[in-house]
Amino acid sequence: MKYSADDIVIHNWAKLTQTSSGKWNRVWDIVLKTSVSQKFDLGAATQNLSGDDFHVEIEISNSNNLKISVTTQRWGWEVEIMFATYRMFGEIELLFGTIDTIQGQDRDMWEPWLRKKWGKSSNNFTEQ
Repeated sequence: MKYSADDIVIHNWAKLTQTSSGKWNRVWDIVLKTSVSQKFDLGAATQNLSGDDFHVEIEISNSNNLKISVTTQRWGWEVEIMFATYRMFGEIELLFGTIDTIQGQDRDMWEPWLRKKWGKSSNNFTEQ
């Protein structure tokens, strides 16, 4: 297999902090390509994005900026939490509309879209 420096993706993960109750929290900054409808049900979206030990709170500003706070009992660098975060990004796009950036980086730099981008590249991960 042939690899190049272009294959390396450095993600700007939201800062992980521990709360006074011992839980772990990250606050994600997500910008959408379009505005969120004023009639959007944030309560339903919060329930949809939250799960067992993965509580999500949503704040909308400037009609297309989302602050997504994720709190969990589990340490934020566990593989299961990272995959749950990637699934959350896909669900956010389904609920709110197309994501423009995550933490200031193009959405295509993140899963689940990154894998699709690699699949379209003729230079990445090819047998040599």
